Amino acid sequence: MSVDETVESDRGGCPPPEVLEAIGAGMTVDQELASHIKDCPACSRNLREFRKANALLEEAEIGRAHV
Repeated sequence: MSVDETVESDRGGCPPPEVLEAIGAGMTVDQELASHIKDCPACSRNLREFRKANALLEEAEIGRAHV
């Protein structure tokens, strides 16, 4: 399934959480999806949360590497 197909999911135009999680981890997206995320409060909030979680995981991994 492509990113374009996930935007058309039955979530009212919102991509599924798996796509937002991938974007939070660095996946690039097309302009249409980027615009949707920017304009959608729910997607923006969820993406921020995924990015925060990813940052915490990275910090934990760095901490373990220095033990």
